[in-house]
Amino acid sequence: MQVRQRSGQGRAGSDNLTQMLTEPELPAPIPPRQSGDSLPPNSAERSTRWKVFETLASTNDSIHEAASSGAPEGTVHIALRQTRGRGRAGHVWWSPSGAGLWMTVLLRPRLSPDAVAAIALLAGKATRQALTPLVRQPIELYWPNDLYVGRRKLGGILGEMRNSAAGFWIALGVGINICLDPATVPEELDGQVVDLAEIGCSERDPLPLASRITDALFHEYDRLHAGEPLSALLVDDLAHVGSRVSVRQEGQPDLEGTAIGVGDGGELLVRSHEGEIHRVLAGDVTYHGDSEC
Repeated sequence: MQVRQRSGQGRAGSDNLTQMLTEPELPAPIPPRQSGDSLPPNSAERSTRWKVFETLASTNDSIHEAASSGAPEGTVHIALRQTRGRGRAGHVWWSPSGAGLWMTVLLRPRLSPDAVAAIALLAGKATRQALTPLVRQPIELYWPNDLYVGRRKLGGILGEMRNSAAGFWIALGVGINICLDPATVPEELDGQVVDLAEIGCSERDPLPLASRITDALFHEYDRLHAGEPLSALLVDDLAHVGSRVSVRQEGQPDLEGTAIGVGDGGELLVRSHEGEIHRVLAGDVTYHGDSEC
């Protein structure tokens, strides 16, 4: 769960057992617990590419390292605990042991590198759809990468692109709160987070949840590759379309208007009070709730 880093060292970075990215090798993955008790496969092709770790600094970092060594698309790293997890804009992502799904999927899209924002939004849709049948309250997808239940955050998506001589790849991180211990929630997150257990999900094991999410993800990913526009793929999934919004963008004047949807590159479309359509690629969005008549 994302927290803004305050002065000094944050909780998520204070553990001296952190597996630093500069070390030459990743920790050894956890062996299957029992015969037949490893991750449920997405497909016969992808089932051999899962690795589960007791602790990683960051699953995104470990996937980047694997990708630079030639790991194939569909490689998935899951950590039961992250010590340096991160969210959008470098914010700390609090991810304690046994409390959530902390996962990154390696993608090597046959698309323009500009597709990273679109793919991250599709991952949000896939995660929402995979989890919705398991819970009693609606999960909403907020642009650009957050999942909320009411006004509290359930999880988020982080897509990071890297280039190499052989092409580019995306480390697609997914963080979902499963069962948080209220006594350990950082003060700055108190009252701002929710977990699956609280909204009726009986599943506590992150591995079946990971399988459901990646199944849904690759379904949407294949549709994008088949040429379906993102605006059509997300037509009913993005929260607060039609609502008044305020957008703060670095180096630009604040924007006030109405969210009217997303473009095919993943940008938020906002119609200003003057009627002009703005394409927001990055920024902090405040939703004011009431819809335009």
